[in-house]
Amino acid sequence: MAEALVLSTCFQCPKVCSVLGNIQILRFAAATLVVLFHVAWTAQNEGRSTSFLAHFIKWGESGVDIFFVISGFVMVLSQARTRRSLGQFLLERAIRIVPMYWILTLLLTALLLALPQLFSNSSFSASKTLASLFFVNWLSGEGFPVVYVGWTLEYEWLFYIFFAFSFSLLPLELTWIPVLASFSLLSASGWIEWVSVEFVYGMGIGLFYLRGWKLPFPSLFVIIGMAMLIGTALFQVAELPRPVAYGVPAFLIVAGLVYLPQLRGRAVLFLGAASYSIYLVQVFTIPVAFRVIQKFVSLPSDVVALLAAAITLLAGGLACSLVEKPLGRRLHRLHRPEPQMEIGVRS
Repeated sequence: MAEALVLSTCFQCPKVCSVLGNIQILRFAAATLVVLFHVAWTAQNEGRSTSFLAHFIKWGESGVDIFFVISGFVMVLSQARTRRSLGQFLLERAIRIVPMYWILTLLLTALLLALPQLFSNSSFSASKTLASLFFVNWLSGEGFPVVYVGWTLEYEWLFYIFFAFSFSLLPLELTWIPVLASFSLLSASGWIEWVSVEFVYGMGIGLFYLRGWKLPFPSLFVIIGMAMLIGTALFQVAELPRPVAYGVPAFLIVAGLVYLPQLRGRAVLFLGAASYSIYLVQVFTIPVAFRVIQKFVSLPSDVVALLAAAITLLAGGLACSLVEKPLGRRLHRLHRPEPQMEIGVRS
């Protein structure tokens, strides 16, 4: 317990707030990577081969790995700053991620019921809808959730549960052990994928940072991480486990950006805050954008895909401003005031 006191006292709010800018921009970059991955994948599925964007099919999904590493980092710092009980922590996490996800899950479910002809590969399933709403598709065998990108939120919620039980029983600096053991057991049993262990990568960065240790040559970490991601795409090292192929580069990028001079400004904060809505609305905007654009104008495949990505980013920003943030503020007021620390990742 003495070590836990050291961690809590070495944590200073100004220090953490200075991390905010780079983490927010990285969240936005990660969301954009995933969007580019999905527009390239959609173009390919519709028989529209892309040249430039085809590369994002190989490594655009690494945005998810970046999200997971950021999440592990942020949760450690957040809990060190404001010690919360297990129940309080999970309630605050639910307020963060559930409302927008439920809105879009129920909206898509309504469309599946009312206009099934719009969906060639999906159909209504009451059990899948319930499993999606409670983040347990991985357990129920229902496959992907109704909002298919929600599989990452199910892993995120598992992380919250494992982390909450861990910090309620152990000093903060030891929480990575049961979290790693839990994810390793589920992954080895085939219930979930090994990408889940990447939350622990971020926890390691957070614990290192809280001790006040310095990272030598942080820019080199970022450069090496980006080079590894590009190399993974160019040389198609698919045989490497994902926690190595994408997880290690994500770890290096996050660690380096934490220690580099921080970007600041409202635009930086907004881009990061919008990443969650961007990540979710792409399920709607990408297929709709493809159909509408291709119906009214003939453009090269890469241009159509880039327009679909731009529309998704814009729609995500609007959804964040008009729905996610106002709803979140109301729910927080119903719960209780919370220290403003908008560096949490929600993927």
